[in-house]
Amino acid sequence: MIVDNEKKNIVIRKLKFVIDSLFPTRLEIHHPALKGRNKNTFLKVYIMSKIIIIATFLFAITSVMAIAQPDTVKGGYRSCSVYITPFSFDGDIESRPKYLEKIIKYAENGVKAEESNYNGYGELVRINKFLYYDNENKIEKYNYYPDGTLQWKYIYKYNLTGKIIEETEYYKDTILYNRKTFYYNNENKLDSITVYNFDYLKCKKELFRYDFGKLIESYSYIYDGKLEYKNTYQYDKNDSLMKKIYYEPDGIVYKFDQYERDKKGRKTRMTIYYANNRIIEDNTYKYNKNARIVEQTKYLFNNDLVDKDIYKFDEFGNEIEQTTYNSNVMLSKLVYEYSK
Repeated sequence: MIVDNEKKNIVIRKLKFVIDSLFPTRLEIHHPALKGRNKNTFLKVYIMSKIIIIATFLFAITSVMAIAQPDTVKGGYRSCSVYITPFSFDGDIESRPKYLEKIIKYAENGVKAEESNYNGYGELVRINKFLYYDNENKIEKYNYYPDGTLQWKYIYKYNLTGKIIEETEYYKDTILYNRKTFYYNNENKLDSITVYNFDYLKCKKELFRYDFGKLIESYSYIYDGKLEYKNTYQYDKNDSLMKKIYYEPDGIVYKFDQYERDKKGRKTRMTIYYANNRIIEDNTYKYNKNARIVEQTKYLFNNDLVDKDIYKFDEFGNEIEQTTYNSNVMLSKLVYEYSK
């Protein structure tokens, strides 16, 4: 996302108001906080205030640059054609023809600008276009039919730290259908989510509770105000999530997730159990040197391999291939071909 001079000026103006209120640019010797202190104390306070100002400015600029970068591509590419090779009963997927699944176009800064989706016959079925408004911390997504008729419109708004604060969904262009609002606490952690459906005129709410900065409980209330579910979270000594427990509205545990991690804290295994400790499914994860997942597997309770996905990346970290297996039979292969 390009942060131009206008955007920087907007951020500077916003910060200046806060800075002028909290850290005056000129601190007088007779300031009450400095009464009885010498000039060295004054200089220390003055320099510290300037450091805070600069750090705050850099943090805000960096955050704005990081706001909402969906499917960002690196390497200066401007488009990507994604091809799929579907399942073959004889297992000889490599010799089967590949079909165009979608074409992605990128802006100069690498963010996705347009995505065209195709069916197995090469026919265009949907077009998504993305507009970025840096000065408003907003992204708009438009979903079109092949003839150019607008079907859905989505608006995403973010705060200065890059976190989503609102998602609004419109049918066509003006018929408000759904809105999801995100609220954060003083530590900028998610405090609650409110979902309002304008078609049914009903509201759903999710609440989150923390202890020393760690999420320990989450609740979901359905449209009539009744508790839908409750989840609790447990951590290791490094504050890495190790267990997530799911509760029915009556407080009875019905399943839980158990995690295993490597020395870097990355999730390497997630096993889902019923409350009686019977395994529902077992998932494993492998990473490359850039911390990208290169293999993901799912096993059922009987240890049968259900799904396995293998990912490959180029030197810039862009995904170039995804191969999906079921019971060690190749189901499909996605190939990403980039161009400038």
